[in-house]
Order: sequence, then structure tokens, then C-alpha cells
Amino acid sequence: MSEQPYKFKDVSYLTPAEEKIYNLRQQGKSHKEICEELGLAYNTVNRKIADIREKIALKEIGDAQDRRISWG
Repeated sequence: MSEQPYKFKDVSYLTPAEEKIYNLRQQGKSHKEICEELGLAYNTVNRKIADIREKIALKEIGDAQDRRISWG
């Protein structure tokens, strides 16, 4: 089963390199295809994708906390 790309509108908190990888994943590219397109090692791409996931999770938690605080 192939991994589904993540879909978020605001990715301003990603680095330029992470944003490139994120956009390629949005296009449905595999890790291997991203490696070939960007000239990066598989482990580098894998680590960047893990970083992206972590940032997205932290952003979601922060957004949820902001909503909870502002709603009382």
C-alpha cells in the first residue's frame, strides 16, 4: 500500500528544502522519485519527510491549543 501525501494549506513554517519535498509529495512522487529529482540521498529525503511530519503535528497541536484558549 502506498503512502498518501499530506495536504495542508499553510506550509510557511517549513524550510525551503522541506517545502520542495512537501510539494513533490503533494504531486504523488515517491521517496525514490524525489531523491532522483532533487539529487539527494534516500536517507536525507526520509529524514526531511520525518521533519515535515513532526512540524505539521506540532502546528496542529499549537493551532488546537490556540483555538481552545480563544474559545475559553
